[in-house]
Amino acid sequence: MNVKKSLKKGLLVLSGLAVLVLILILGNNAMDKNTTKENKEMDEGSYIDNNGLVPVDVSGKEVKNHRSLELDNRETACLAYEPTIENYIGEADIIVKGEVVDIEYFDCEDVPWSRLKVMVQDVISGDIENTTEIAVYVMEGFQYNGVDKKSLTEVSGDSLGLHNIGDISVFVLNEEDGSNIFEEGSYRRTFGCYSEYRYMKDKKKYNIYDTRIEENMDEVKLEKKIDSFIISANAK
Repeated sequence: MNVKKSLKKGLLVLSGLAVLVLILILGNNAMDKNTTKENKEMDEGSYIDNNGLVPVDVSGKEVKNHRSLELDNRETACLAYEPTIENYIGEADIIVKGEVVDIEYFDCEDVPWSRLKVMVQDVISGDIENTTEIAVYVMEGFQYNGVDKKSLTEVSGDSLGLHNIGDISVFVLNEEDGSNIFEEGSYRRTFGCYSEYRYMKDKKKYNIYDTRIEENMDEVKLEKKIDSFIISANAK
């Protein structure tokens, strides 16, 4: 009889310990998941922390107005050189062909910015690897209409309109060092929309903004033109 009681008591103790262990394991897993989620969210959102970029929520909102900065905007208003391929190729940190795979919209003191996530497909110049995803900031996006923020104004940076997911461009870029509103390691176009050649699928050519070139180019011709100016810039 005493043996049965001891055995029963031992089983109850073991069961209690098993339940306690299970609770501890489940609790640790939940904490790990929460920590991982928080760290992921922190990593993904670190570029908007304390730098003046305010996210613009476009989901479910009607676009009521459209305007274009075209070539007369703050990003290109104070250029040090005439905006030609020849002049700004030498200013670039990297030149890449890439596809826009994601877009986020921001506002900074009433200036719209889009953060393009670009998958690099080809490195024309610079120290960066193919298949690398980079962040490219361009002056365009959406602004709220009124304090209720229920509708939007679309603000494009050039005559082609806003970027879309799936767009392919050749980007001439400078890397950011984190000293302004853009996070370190991100990029901006060297001379605004002058230093991006967006592919026009219907025409099978790249759009060119250049004060001395009056034609759009196919990929072969554009890369030859860029290569010639890279060689010229390196020779100086």
